Amino acid sequence: MKPKFQSSFVLLSCLLSVIVFSSCGSKHVEETPEDVRIAVIPSMKEAQRHFYHAWLADCVNEEPYIGEERAIHDLTDEATKRINGAINNDTIKSFFGAEELLWGPVLSVNYVESSTDKYVVDNLMYCLGRKDSVGQYHFMVAIAGTDAISSFDWMDEDLDVLQQKPWLEGTMISAGAMNGYQNLVGFRDNGVGIDSFLRMKARLYPGMEVEVAGHSLGGALTQVMASHFNDQLKGVGSDISVTAWVYAGPTAGNKAFADSLVQQLAGYYAYDNTLDVVPHAWEMDQVIEICNLYNGFELCGNTMAPNIWIKGVARYIQALAANTGDYTQPVSSVPPFTGKHYLSTDTTGCAVVLAGIKEAWGDSGYPIDLYQNLNSLSGQCGYKPDITEPEFNQFAFFLAEMGAQHLNAYFDHFFDNTPIAASLPQYVPGNSGTFIDWDAADILSDFIENAAGYLKAQGISNCDCQSLQ
Repeated sequence: MKPKFQSSFVLLSCLLSVIVFSSCGSKHVEETPEDVRIAVIPSMKEAQRHFYHAWLADCVNEEPYIGEERAIHDLTDEATKRINGAINNDTIKSFFGAEELLWGPVLSVNYVESSTDKYVVDNLMYCLGRKDSVGQYHFMVAIAGTDAISSFDWMDEDLDVLQQKPWLEGTMISAGAMNGYQNLVGFRDNGVGIDSFLRMKARLYPGMEVEVAGHSLGGALTQVMASHFNDQLKGVGSDISVTAWVYAGPTAGNKAFADSLVQQLAGYYAYDNTLDVVPHAWEMDQVIEICNLYNGFELCGNTMAPNIWIKGVARYIQALAANTGDYTQPVSSVPPFTGKHYLSTDTTGCAVVLAGIKEAWGDSGYPIDLYQNLNSLSGQCGYKPDITEPEFNQFAFFLAEMGAQHLNAYFDHFFDNTPIAASLPQYVPGNSGTFIDWDAADILSDFIENAAGYLKAQGISNCDCQSLQ
């Protein structure tokens, strides 16, 4: 069983990925005698192990609960059961070996404005331990990615990048990364924070390795937390090393931060899909590429071409880019991979998307605010402000392909032809799967409204891709 095309995640994460991310190539280092340390490429088994935990950290995403206290209690309990269930699953255990959950999971929740009083996960983190074949102790900290129906995740972490906050040694990170960091370092498991826990282990196990792993938003926070642990554990124990394992992670900080991170960590390993826009956030010289990312792709019988809403959002981001600072991806030694064209080959995926489109344009109606805001953005960009069903269909296929490249492509790359592919999904069930979750549509609608309003305020009316140059 592979992860299905999860619709609210696909629709929201894809477009909100587009709004901040360019499709430029990832930065990867060429091996040179002067820089042998960062040119080390881990084994596939180790890459799989760390991705497995980055994925597992999302185990209770998109699961709303009524009432804050109940949400914290029940989601923590469910996350603990699923994480323990996964690491004790016979198939997974035989593939990766014995591991033990030692700290967490600890999580925070936030209110989702809707017809009911619902709370969803914002951030989640846990730490497990293992001993390798040569007797070295490893403590892995796994960090959850974006919860697609959490407005805090989107607005206060992923997209809060127009301001940068001071970090260590004169470097800078985004305000959103700082928000996530402050959440994570404030977590307590039975009164013990992750820093205190790791310092205690460092005194007991000289030479131990701290490994930090996360996917998507979790990948950005992995960069920040790895830097933090490296700073906090200095002088605590001898020969302690910190490594970062980043999967589809957007940029967390400026060039000074990126350079410092790679120089100071024992290893920085970023795994990127060339067809995934997310890992390249805020390197804005390549914004135009998002318009053309899937040009000519045959997606569910549609030949893809630049879409007015994608172009409008790209134009909006370009207008903001002058205020964002020099965001830079840390250099990774790991070469990128290229995902397959999912909606051109996956008839099941096409069926899911088509069913969702039918639902969206059926008796239930299209979310009126989102409909109006899409029309506003179209009109501001000089196109007719009257979205039609065929136009929306192509827009939806574009977004669904993006979602598959950000999710399915990584799962397939690491777990195809392994027993993990059938065993892991039960512990990370995702959402229930209607194509447009109304909570997700509300978040998307708010962003589209902001984009149209900003372009209008700036007097920008040409959103054609060539105008981005």
